[in-house]
Amino acid sequence: IPIFSYDLATSRASKEGVELTKENIQDALKFTKDGAMKFKDEGHSLWHIYYQYHLYLGMCITSGVRPPATIKNHFQDDHYFELDGVGYLKREGMKGINYNALCIEGFKHYYDEAIKLKKEFDIKSPYTICHLSNGRGTKGLPILDFRRQRQQLLKALELPKMPHYEFRDYYISELLDSGYDTLQISRIAGTSVAMIERIYYRKELKSDIRKKMAKVKII
Repeated sequence: IPIFSYDLATSRASKEGVELTKENIQDALKFTKDGAMKFKDEGHSLWHIYYQYHLYLGMCITSGVRPPATIKNHFQDDHYFELDGVGYLKREGMKGINYNALCIEGFKHYYDEAIKLKKEFDIKSPYTICHLSNGRGTKGLPILDFRRQRQQLLKALELPKMPHYEFRDYYISELLDSGYDTLQISRIAGTSVAMIERIYYRKELKSDIRKKMAKVKII
């Protein structure tokens, strides 16, 4: 029987030399929000793009979804639902399977803010995050491109890289830290137990296993 011990480092982090910490996450959310609110106070016409990037990061971090190359079909208003007081995101056709991603505390705040922003601009697009414009019709414009904001964020946090997939790694790590077992997480995150064990765990040294086994008292 393989024995695993939890390790925060992921295979992606070890390859790229980047591992997001809770402080990185908090700094990223604070930087993006502060910047957006500053632009709003100064009357910047595109302040909402910066604020939506903040909301996008927040929703990624608190739902653990797989970030695609673009956010098309990523978050739509009818993807979110609540059951018995718990929030979920419908994930259809992701990696060939359908599942409901569990949203941890905080997701609803970012989601509600995005819906509020759409109402403020009178946008009826099905996308939760979208271009907001009063002069281009009611269906909404193409999905936003956040590359510029991302580069500004990396520079501010002095990080060489920050793949958005790293937020999914962080989310799964937090679930492991909170006591969820791998089977529960595999269903929540729409991945396999084997994948979680391969990426988020490391095999213990045989000597460590022997030490632990020596302490076990069955009778």
